[in-house]
Amino acid sequence: MENITLNLSMNNSLKGVFAMTGDAQCFRFTDSAALKALMIIAYSIVMVTSIVGNTILAFVYFKSKSMKNTVNCCIMNMVFADFLLTLVYMPRMMSRVFIGLKWVVGGIPGLVLCKIVSLSHEISICVSVLTVVVIAFERFFAVAFPLRVVISRKVSVGLLCGTWLIALAARSPMFYGVKMVRFQSGDLGCLWFPGLIFQTERAIKFYHYFMVVVFYGLPLLFIITLYTAIVIFLRRRTGLIDNVTRRGALATNRKVTKMILAVITAFLLCWLLYFLLLPLDGFWNGSIPCGLYFVRFFLGHVNSACNPIICLVFSENYRNGISRAQRQLKWHNPGRHILRVSSTRNRSVSNMELLSVRTLETDESSEYSRATLNSALQHGEHCV
Repeated sequence: MENITLNLSMNNSLKGVFAMTGDAQCFRFTDSAALKALMIIAYSIVMVTSIVGNTILAFVYFKSKSMKNTVNCCIMNMVFADFLLTLVYMPRMMSRVFIGLKWVVGGIPGLVLCKIVSLSHEISICVSVLTVVVIAFERFFAVAFPLRVVISRKVSVGLLCGTWLIALAARSPMFYGVKMVRFQSGDLGCLWFPGLIFQTERAIKFYHYFMVVVFYGLPLLFIITLYTAIVIFLRRRTGLIDNVTRRGALATNRKVTKMILAVITAFLLCWLLYFLLLPLDGFWNGSIPCGLYFVRFFLGHVNSACNPIICLVFSENYRNGISRAQRQLKWHNPGRHILRVSSTRNRSVSNMELLSVRTLETDESSEYSRATLNSALQHGEHCV
């Protein structure tokens, strides 16, 4: 642990010496007990929705062979990123509502956990952004060449593995810049100091602007360009449909494109404030209220709960996958299985008896059959 003592009442000097990120200068988001309760309730809803929804998407994907295509593979990559964000970093945000920047785990385990928690947030964001770009390119090729597979499932797996490597490389300065510190009050803290990596304020600003441009500005430009081209392709081909195969391909592309467009729109809107607030903080010289930093994080984290809802609403395949999974669970229910076997056995016995009666009627003479049946009926009456 670094031998650093911080006095949070000296924000300006701290910013000059350590170049802390803007939200780190807010020890607490608010002192209001009512607002804290609302923040915790809101985060609890987001966490539960994200965990349940993304678990359902992952279950349907891995249980159904028909779901293992390029688009759903990209959706699963976002699901993993959402799980990382939800399970690792959101609990940290809930603790920040109550205890601020205090870090309760000390020593080497505390330092390792501090770095993991901080990196999990930034890496999951970068992975989600790059995955959205991969999806946009896949949709463009699917619409431009509806009868060809340009980005196959194997190629998409390689691209999605690359998103994690690029995210790790882009956020590698945090491996060293995230430190455990001790405040003047004696409490521990876990903070990200870009000034320990980049020696000048200009270099720090360049890094922040680079991340904003590469992981928000350029992806936004690519997405707008590609989806504009997709809309043009779909409109031009509406009047050129000449066979059933092309008609079916275009109809499928429209459905998938609507779902993916909703996912991308929700992502861009949820993370807009997150990427723009730090540059605005530098422009306004740190005059942004601390409560807005909570909104910055919360809106971005809401996206983890939005993705499964959008997929379940727009995709009939995911809804059908849930129905199939429910039927499979019912089929594997032991009680129902025993009843099904017993009922099948009873039907088999009944069919054998009916077959023996029909064979008897065919092989014997009609008089002998009548006599046999009459005696059987009389015997049956005595038994009853």
